[in-house]
Amino acid sequence: DGIYRSTPDGKIITANPALVKMLGYDSEDELKQLNISTDLYINPADRDLFISRILEKGDLKDIELNLKKKDGSKITVLENSYPVYDSDGKISYFEGTLIDITSRKNAEEALRESENRYHTLVETIQDGLSLFDLQGRLNYFNRRKRDMLGYENDAELMQVNTFDLIHPDDRGMAVELFEEILNKGSLRNKEIRILRKDGSWFWAELSANII
Repeated sequence: DGIYRSTPDGKIITANPALVKMLGYDSEDELKQLNISTDLYINPADRDLFISRILEKGDLKDIELNLKKKDGSKITVLENSYPVYDSDGKISYFEGTLIDITSRKNAEEALRESENRYHTLVETIQDGLSLFDLQGRLNYFNRRKRDMLGYENDAELMQVNTFDLIHPDDRGMAVELFEEILNKGSLRNKEIRILRKDGSWFWAELSANII
């Protein structure tokens, strides 16, 4: 963890080697020459916000903060800080720690982007896709699946058991297909008749995987 002491007017008094390295500087003395607001904060106004929050609450715990390193690149840190007062009751300096969480934030952003791509994909493909448990209870389905079955809203279809969507004359075959999925872990391109909400039916090509 980076450990520091800084003055209310934005100067670093002390910084441990971890903080010097975290911010990409060569020495503690180099950090001491900086103005925290303009040289370290991505948004200089955040420094004033930091001061006001710490005066209001007495300390700061696990606050996410965007800083810039010596080379100008952005780093996201988790800050904990509190004021130290002198004998007159004035703030002598702030003392705190910074934890580098840049890698975690980048991973979270990559995950959000991946989930967005996945969601876009499954909601725009022309195949009906759904997730359901071993009892046939739906956990998820895409818009195409709902429209294919003739349901007007998600809540209505969510109450329908997947196995009840199979045409009565094909339910014996469906049991065999389900056993095949359980034994082999997947099923590919099996034809089966599926019921719509209005009672009509259509032929569907079924593929499935166990998750």
